[in-house]
Amino acid sequence: VLEGVMPDEFAKHLIFSVENILMGGIFDQARGGIHRFSLKQDWSVPQFEKNLHDQAALLNLLATISLLYPAPIVFDSMIQTLEYINSEMLSDENVFLSSQSGESEGVEGLYFSFSKPEFLEAIKDDGSSEQEEELLRWFNITDKGDLDNQQNVLSLNPNFKKDFYKPEAWNKIRAIKKSILQERKQRIPPLTDNKLVASWNFQLLSALIDIIQYCKIESIQKL
Repeated sequence: VLEGVMPDEFAKHLIFSVENILMGGIFDQARGGIHRFSLKQDWSVPQFEKNLHDQAALLNLLATISLLYPAPIVFDSMIQTLEYINSEMLSDENVFLSSQSGESEGVEGLYFSFSKPEFLEAIKDDGSSEQEEELLRWFNITDKGDLDNQQNVLSLNPNFKKDFYKPEAWNKIRAIKKSILQERKQRIPPLTDNKLVASWNFQLLSALIDIIQYCKIESIQKL
């Protein structure tokens, strides 16, 4: 895809890095948006706070990379993040809010993570019982979990991307994410900081302009 744009070694590293960020726990797989930073080298466990300027940087990256690597995971991540910002980071005055905490009920990551039984309960109505073990592998769900109390940070396992990148499987991934999001909406959410930071708003507006300019999918441009 990037032949003639940059050396092959650099192109492979760029795509590898972007894919692993978008598959990792640093990206909110259920809702969209990126967490503040990763605590692990493989992007699997984040510091769960979300800042507006990080969302702007993510959208800027996705808009640009969509020209070079127009993959479903890039466009889906763009859509999810735009919907997240519109639903949870936009004030009644149409100004973007500054951040969301990573804590709920006094516990870091509680809102965002699932034990294995909680994950299976959330997806039970998707007709996924025959694929249960496969989905657990795809989403890196284990009995031990990533956090305290056997809680798992949702991520996609890149070792199986050849399997879940197939069109039918990717639609299943989308359906599972929606089910997880609906289950998560029943929880007590983290607090949103309603402080308005002008420079961060300008960063996000710049990212939205990049999407209009670079993204070739009209339905995304209108989000």
